[in-house]
Amino acid sequence: LTNVRGIFHDSIGYIFPKKDKITAGVFTSIFPIPLNIKKMWMDFAYFWDLDIKIKPNYALIPIRNFKKPIAKQNVLLVGDAAGLADPFTGEGIYYALISSEIASKHILNYLKDKNYDLAKFYNKEIKARLLEIQKWARIYEFFFHHFPNISFWLGSEWKTGNKVVNSFITGKIKYNEI
Repeated sequence: LTNVRGIFHDSIGYIFPKKDKITAGVFTSIFPIPLNIKKMWMDFAYFWDLDIKIKPNYALIPIRNFKKPIAKQNVLLVGDAAGLADPFTGEGIYYALISSEIASKHILNYLKDKNYDLAKFYNKEIKARLLEIQKWARIYEFFFHHFPNISFWLGSEWKTGNKVVNSFITGKIKYNEI
């Protein structure tokens, strides 16, 4: 994300057009959130000529800390409530679907056997299926934000890099396959 005076590092601006409105915002994976997040939004809105009189809503997209459990006893968190979102883009639909699938499987096992350790097995499978993807996403995020010119060139100007980025965006490959 750039502004007139420079670059907002470690941030991404997005606009999703819809039939009669748009969803726009800025995303950063920095924690704690930088103090200039409102400034980032104002510069982004000004650049794209968005109506800045509209009061923005703010939401934090949490990124999973795999050292902390997301289930206790018979309570399971899924999707972004569990911190399962993409560290680079903030996208969470993939993680919501996968974690919901995992949760439903373990809930069924629990309903069949009340001695089944629901939280333990859910936490274990979430870690097994999603930890590696998240690790690679953080590596990619690091390189993208620290070397934006090279990242841009690799993704747009280099033919093979462009194919890789398109395959990633369409879901044909994951971070660890880049």
